[in-house]
Amino acid sequence: MGTVGDGTSPGDTHLHLEFLQGTPDPKAQTSRHPLRYLPYSDTANFTAPVADRFNRFGPRMAARLLFGACNKSEGDLLKVEVDLLTGAAVLDTRVVDFHDHTTINKKRGNSDTKIIKNDIGVEGYQKSHMNDPKRTRTDLRYGILLRNLECDTLIARVFDVGCNSVTSTPILVSNQTATHEFVDFEDGAMPPAG
Repeated sequence: MGTVGDGTSPGDTHLHLEFLQGTPDPKAQTSRHPLRYLPYSDTANFTAPVADRFNRFGPRMAARLLFGACNKSEGDLLKVEVDLLTGAAVLDTRVVDFHDHTTINKKRGNSDTKIIKNDIGVEGYQKSHMNDPKRTRTDLRYGILLRNLECDTLIARVFDVGCNSVTSTPILVSNQTATHEFVDFEDGAMPPAG
């Protein structure tokens, strides 16, 4: 399935292409990554996730972890997994798998609530517009948003279509009593500095 349309930025005309498997009923369809069917150069392209911010979300903490891809031509992100640990014990593993529609919130828009499903979501962006000839950035940036954290450590893994993966070092969840911020990461700090 493919549709052509305009985004919210000038010059944002693009082709939205999806490979779907299953019935015509959207609830029964399974997404398939196009790069599994198209030729591309498969390289280990992603950086290990690192902590960006921790915010309060009610009585619990929320986090944004960042990772990147040095080559926007590949764009082969398939899945992220984040283990929530207390001490050495894994309490939960949260997953966004772009081949599993039950792990993705398909609502469109620039809001955390439209990204997160099952207390995890993935956002992607580029700090300069890809179609602006004055800007020649070739990298991509991604954020992993997590809510309702009741743990002291996170370990995140990123997988691409070619079965390459990268794992973060243990990321300590910040002290909840020292943080007095609301969880909304769409506050002008997105994209993050740097």
